[in-house]
Amino acid sequence: MNQLSEYIVQAIKDGDSKAFEDVFRQYYNPLLNLAGGILKDEAAAEEQVQHVFIKLWEHRSNLKEDVKLFPYLLTGVRNRCYNYIRDQAVVKRYIDRQLQQY
Repeated sequence: MNQLSEYIVQAIKDGDSKAFEDVFRQYYNPLLNLAGGILKDEAAAEEQVQHVFIKLWEHRSNLKEDVKLFPYLLTGVRNRCYNYIRDQAVVKRYIDRQLQQY
């Protein structure tokens, strides 16, 4: 990994909000495109991407110095989207069952 990437990861780990903001600005749109392609729902896609960035910030002290941020974030967004789809399916089944009882 190059020194700039290592510096950015370390800066985020150290709580540098400017470094975090730079990462957010650089990767937000590509991550939103991924989430939008999976979910086909712009609002839900934005929510999942924002959640991944929130978790990155909240758990920044656990980042490994050699982490590659973009693949890390891609994986996080993809997993959040698939979990969202799964959870929505559970909610739909519950609602369908409730409607059948009435």
